[in-house]
Amino acid sequence: MSTITIQQLADKLGLSGAAVSMALRGKCGVSEETRERVLEAARQYGYTPPQKAPRRKTVRKQGDSGFCPVLIVFREKEWSDEAATFFASMLEKLERMAGGLLVYYIDPPEEGHPIDLEKIRRINETASVALIHGVSLETEQLELLLERLRCPAVVFDRAPEGIAVHSVSMDNSGIISGAVREFVRLGYRKFTFIRTGELWQIPNHRSRLAGYHLAQQELLARFPDLGLDFTETDLPDRYADEKAREAFVQAADGRVCFSAQDYTALYASFLLGEDAGRTILGGFDDFPCIQQIRTPTFTFRYELDSVCQTAMGLAESISQKPYLPSMHIGVTGQMICRNFDPAADFSDWKGEK
Repeated sequence: MSTITIQQLADKLGLSGAAVSMALRGKCGVSEETRERVLEAARQYGYTPPQKAPRRKTVRKQGDSGFCPVLIVFREKEWSDEAATFFASMLEKLERMAGGLLVYYIDPPEEGHPIDLEKIRRINETASVALIHGVSLETEQLELLLERLRCPAVVFDRAPEGIAVHSVSMDNSGIISGAVREFVRLGYRKFTFIRTGELWQIPNHRSRLAGYHLAQQELLARFPDLGLDFTETDLPDRYADEKAREAFVQAADGRVCFSAQDYTALYASFLLGEDAGRTILGGFDDFPCIQQIRTPTFTFRYELDSVCQTAMGLAESISQKPYLPSMHIGVTGQMICRNFDPAADFSDWKGEK
């Protein structure tokens, strides 16, 4: 029996229990540096994994109507430790809900290299339904996968664009549009959205900006006399000159700033420097990095339980009725404010509203 648990090992290393678990099990998603740190600490503190009874692999037979899901994960090229932790938590929840889940990692097909047909064959022999983790999937890659699957599928963690497939995701657009409306209700008048270069290739990021545009159009039409001010600005990259950085500081000053991820808000706070206290910075992910910002900040918590439960429920339904019309379900999330209370701090906040 081990004298130290995974969580105790994680506490000593300053990591999450999920990240340590992934490193110990040799799963992808944590950096090699993190994996080496975990393995060395495990040796140092004498960690030994608990013995588990072997799980029987369930193979679906022809005519079997039992619910047998698989999870298909398109392998990410790079994952931050925070993203790896989030994915590990998601995987554990799905496994519990399904009472055991077969996971297939597939490399995204590149030009001239076909999708892994052997894995697809095994999935078709095994699964009554497939859940597809689809954040990083290009539309063409997803279409290629769906063409080869014989079982019905649920894409979760994103809303596929232009593809007739069942899907469940965070309501990226609705969450941000709702937050803008709430800030306006509390008396805030000046807003901007911080755009970030190549990230706009990601569907979730485009959805978040679309939610900002939706609120802008609705509120300007409903309240033309409130003096609402909506802008957008680009986040300078690390190679930007001083003039570009000064322009960003001026564009964000005294505003409620939305962005598509917490890392954007963190870098924006660094660029704003002493002026950061005049700006409210918002991200989207609830990663630990948002806690590093010491000025008014908000983020959105991904309702992981709700997304997983909804995806699993939909998967079970279509496994029994595979010819149901395709549908998309958007799950709402929660806005979390740090270092300020949006209502209580309204009169004292330094920014001009």
